[in-house]
Amino acid sequence: MAVEQLGYLVFDMPEGSLGAMQTLLGELFGLEIAPIAAGGFDARMDGRPFRLRFNRADHYCLAAVGWETLDSAALADLKRRVTEAGYACTDLNRAQCALRSVADGFTFIDADGFPVEVFVDAPFAPAPELDARFICGRVEDKSFGIGHLVQCSADKDSAIRFYSTILGLDITDRIVWPDADLMFFHCNNRHHSLAIAGEVLGLQAGGIDHFMIEVRDRAEVDRVYARLEAAGFQVSMTLGEHTNDGMYSFYVYAPAPFRIEFGHGGRDARTCAYQVFDAPSSWGHEFHPPQFASA
Repeated sequence: MAVEQLGYLVFDMPEGSLGAMQTLLGELFGLEIAPIAAGGFDARMDGRPFRLRFNRADHYCLAAVGWETLDSAALADLKRRVTEAGYACTDLNRAQCALRSVADGFTFIDADGFPVEVFVDAPFAPAPELDARFICGRVEDKSFGIGHLVQCSADKDSAIRFYSTILGLDITDRIVWPDADLMFFHCNNRHHSLAIAGEVLGLQAGGIDHFMIEVRDRAEVDRVYARLEAAGFQVSMTLGEHTNDGMYSFYVYAPAPFRIEFGHGGRDARTCAYQVFDAPSSWGHEFHPPQFASA
């Protein structure tokens, strides 16, 4: 059994960065924003109570990477495999499950320090306006999750083995170019829900390069791109198209130590055969070094 989709991400962030992140995700990207009692906010992309959560804190950290699995049997099997691989697993208690809006789950820290939560989700109702905007969660008879995440590992080969053999993600393809070497994994119809890189491009183990949000309308990518700099955010990579998943997208520097990719049109993993690409983009995606802090 395996994880089924990337279900949520939780971040701790200083109060001074929360407003800019809320502007980027809510006013520009169109996620639905809801404040949380302890400070910070939730961001919704579908009917689930949150897909992204930003907690007010003294310092930045990635607080949780939530991987959804199908049912209690799959959850128990995954916990057994993670434990047998040498990782200490802790069950989420009732209060923690309520905080995450899940039915059940467990947590562990992987070899690079990523705080992983594997969970069975609680039911939630559709959200027609959000469902019409984002490719997220389950769409008709297909599963996509919230998008994808690019993680950095001190031992890339070991991380690849763990996420494929223990958590059950399947390798989609690989991109090797002079700057980096990334392996891409899928666990549903999305071309990739996870990519793993070594300590390249200035990244350190336990950090993320970016996460990706996908919208249904290509024109929406253009509209958001046109508004970014006027809103005080710097483009990291210009509009372009990726070689492996065909995603039409741009990257923006978030008010945090990562970037966000915003795109449309990713390929279905079930239709892709494994291959090694020698460039990340077929056109565009011109890199702009960071010049100023986001709003």
